[in-house]
Amino acid sequence: MPGLFTSVSTGDAAGSNFSCGLRTTRAITCWGDDYYGQLQAPHGSYLEIGVGGTNGCALGTDHHITCWGSNASGVASPPAGTFNQVSVGGSHACGLRSDATVACWGDNMYGKASPPGGAFRSVSAGGSHTCGVRTTGSIACWGVHDVTGFDFGQIRPPGGDFLSVSAGYQDNCAVRTNHTLACWGWDSYGQTRAPNGEFESVSAGVAHSCGVRTSGALACWGDNMYFGQASPPAGQFKSVSAAQSHTCGVRGDGSVACWGYNNQGQASPPTGRLRSVSTTISYACGVVTSHALTCWGKDEFGLIRPPSGAFASVSAGHSHACGVRTDGVVACWGESESGDTAPPAGAFRMVSAGGSFTCGVRTDGAIACWGSNPYAPGGTFESISAGVEHACAVRTDDAVVCWGSNAYGQAAAPKGSFKSIAAGDYNSCGVRADGTVTCWGYTDTLGRWTPAQGAFTAISAGSFHACGVRTDGLVACWGHNMGGEASPPGGTFSAVSAGGYGSCAIRPDDELVCWGLSGYEQ
Repeated sequence: MPGLFTSVSTGDAAGSNFSCGLRTTRAITCWGDDYYGQLQAPHGSYLEIGVGGTNGCALGTDHHITCWGSNASGVASPPAGTFNQVSVGGSHACGLRSDATVACWGDNMYGKASPPGGAFRSVSAGGSHTCGVRTTGSIACWGVHDVTGFDFGQIRPPGGDFLSVSAGYQDNCAVRTNHTLACWGWDSYGQTRAPNGEFESVSAGVAHSCGVRTSGALACWGDNMYFGQASPPAGQFKSVSAAQSHTCGVRGDGSVACWGYNNQGQASPPTGRLRSVSTTISYACGVVTSHALTCWGKDEFGLIRPPSGAFASVSAGHSHACGVRTDGVVACWGESESGDTAPPAGAFRMVSAGGSFTCGVRTDGAIACWGSNPYAPGGTFESISAGVEHACAVRTDDAVVCWGSNAYGQAAAPKGSFKSIAAGDYNSCGVRADGTVTCWGYTDTLGRWTPAQGAFTAISAGSFHACGVRTDGLVACWGHNMGGEASPPGGTFSAVSAGGYGSCAIRPDDELVCWGLSGYEQ
């Protein structure tokens, strides 16, 4: 992810297709599946994070626990009080209170949320059970205690003294005081057959496990049949977290690396801090501070595999994307059936990828379009924005011109002076000279497409919602909010991009923040 991290958590529950990382700034960033809002990490300062099936929990610097995501099992409603640690399982969570006792909440099937008494150093919530290291160094586990098919011995730990324990789906691994590993429980894929050697930490997933050796190298074992989740990259790591079919780790330099199954972007964190971001219904792309491109989300048509080189800007369309290199040349990638990835020669100031066409403003102010809608108006222009089947541009005299499909009035631009323009799927919005926003095209009977009041510096229109950055840096959104895409977080931002059912924005320190169904779709 953009920036540096101190830890990462992937969740060891079956079907856990998202990840979260704790930045060096103590802020949280999540990526992957967001169907239950599990990417909507709270804004604030945190000491520790944990993620499970459809939830995340974090320990704040005030030592109170905050949880988010699905609350079907009550995981998103942690108990009051102060804690020193938190861990999230498949449908329950546990925390280590300040008095060293353990408290658990959520689903209590098999007794996994009913901890024993006594003092503990740490706790780890798994699939159908929980384990903790007592202050004496011994391990205690609770939960599954029958023979209904879930009991693989995961609540019967070995004897001895331990530094830490990780509870997986139906198995566990722990680090002894001599830094060797001990694993027990379900072993159908060899996930409890830990390698020899000394380890600093270990993480038990669903059917594979990974550990950080004392040398900083990673070792993984267990299920690796289809996705490569047990084939870690080379290099030095500070921590690792194993999920069901993907794994993430924090490198020695603080960057995050992920590998394994990537159907919902859970193994594709973008790298570097971002200068700009462009998001659409199934993926997103950004320009990192080094001017390289990074894309994440659904990899249809190779959309999340941008070209190498230095870029000044990028635009994500519905099935193709384009970027302007630092020398002004445009490069496009993705689906090319209509010629939308075949830009003309010459230097451009900006480019905008639409449905199955692309338009750009050349350095002399002229517009060039290619793909299924190659028409371009004459004259000189400041900026341009392409929608699904229409486009709008701001002339050098500040008037707006639109062309293409006008089924909803999206190409019927109003008169007046505008500073910027944003063409969505079926609508358009523009920032007037006085900073107020005007929108036209698709509307609904509930008035959700009435733009927010106040003065704005930037605006972006998505499929059925739009977002803008106010002059005070706060983001305001309007339109449909089916996935939380029109509910931005607090804090100040320098840029915003509205997609399908999600939105992303960049803070003044170049941190990327997304909300809505951005992780599921992008």
